[in-house]
Amino acid sequence: RTRAEHITKRINLLVDNGLIGMALIIGLLFLFLNARTAFWVAMGIPAALIATIGIMYIAGLTINMISLFAFIVVLGIVVDDAIVVGENIFSYREKGYPPLDAAILGAREMAAPVTMAILTTMVAFLPLMFTEGMMGKFIYCIPVVAISVLAISLLEAFIILPAHLAELKPEKSF
Repeated sequence: RTRAEHITKRINLLVDNGLIGMALIIGLLFLFLNARTAFWVAMGIPAALIATIGIMYIAGLTINMISLFAFIVVLGIVVDDAIVVGENIFSYREKGYPPLDAAILGAREMAAPVTMAILTTMVAFLPLMFTEGMMGKFIYCIPVVAISVLAISLLEAFIILPAHLAELKPEKSF
């Protein structure tokens, strides 16, 4: 009566959705921005998911059906902040700003709206942490996973992504 088959299917669903999401992000951003910006924006997905697994380990949580469900729920949200910040940095680059200045200005301009958007989503998951009883024990990992992924994604969008985009050498099409 092992659940390994069910968990394997859920992991495969998460991986498939993640790969499809990354392909869509890279493809669409490549059409409207450029390949290098699209690549660094898309790298926020695996970075946030891997870092969250580390937080789960520290918190004593395991990868199970419920935590995998939480990963799948936030997978569609996780890269939105990076797309907004990356696009804004790109627009400053198109205006002729040097890479470092564009990264600073683009990230700074989006700091308040993106942070507030992510914080409101995090707050929406917060009440689940305080659910009592047996149900509370089962679903506790949902808000931990969701809030962790969103927090790491936010850090990635404002620290790591601008650092990568600031390092890109100017090119004619950028």
